[in-house]
Amino acid sequence: HLPSFLTSFVNLCEIAKETIIIETQIDNDIPQDYPCLRLYVFDGLCGDPSNWFVPNVKAIKDILKFCGFKQMAFLRFCGDKRCVIRGDKYVKESLGVDWCKL
Repeated sequence: HLPSFLTSFVNLCEIAKETIIIETQIDNDIPQDYPCLRLYVFDGLCGDPSNWFVPNVKAIKDILKFCGFKQMAFLRFCGDKRCVIRGDKYVKESLGVDWCKL
């Protein structure tokens, strides 16, 4: 949601040694077959000027892959507009929770 979305994401992924869990707003109104970030300018998303971008699920999945995460899982909630995504740098037999694999 920051102005430098990709840089911030890459920095977080470098800190995560094995697992990262991300909770974010997602945009399901744009096609999901390619990665996309929707830009919100001026008032931002929901009137919050600190919310600059909203990704689709494919964008988060591809960014996690770019950052070296080999296994991802997600759970959607709140009317399909928010998402929790878990990324693991190492493939695990079971994620230990009832996640749907991306």
